[in-house]
Amino acid sequence: SLKAQIDQTKNDLLQEIREKDLALRELELTHQHFLSEKNAEIFKLKENTERMELAFNKNLAECKRQGDDAVNSQKEEYESKLSDIKYFYEQEQLSLKSKIRRLEEELVLAKEPGND
Repeated sequence: SLKAQIDQTKNDLLQEIREKDLALRELELTHQHFLSEKNAEIFKLKENTERMELAFNKNLAECKRQGDDAVNSQKEEYESKLSDIKYFYEQEQLSLKSKIRRLEEELVLAKEPGND
C-alpha cells in the first residue's frame, strides 16, 4: 500500500540521517583527537626548546667561569640547534594548519544536506 511505502521511505531516510549523524560525530571526534595530539606535540617541542636553552645557559655560565675558549663554539652549536628546532616547529605548524583546514572542510561538507 502507499502508506506502507511512505512509512518505509520515512524509516529509510531516518536511518540514513542517523548513520550520517554518527559519521559526522566520528569525524568531529577524529578532529578533536588530532588537535589534542598535535597540541601535545607542540607543547613537548616548546618544553624541549626551553630545556635546551636552560642547558645552554648553564654551559655558557660554566664556560665563562672557567675562561674557556669554547664559548663561541657552544654558542654557534646552540644557535644552529635552536634554528633547526624553530624551522621544525614552523613546518609542523604549517602542516597542522593545513590538516586542520582539510578536516574543517570535511566537517562542512559532511554537515551539508544531501551529501552522501
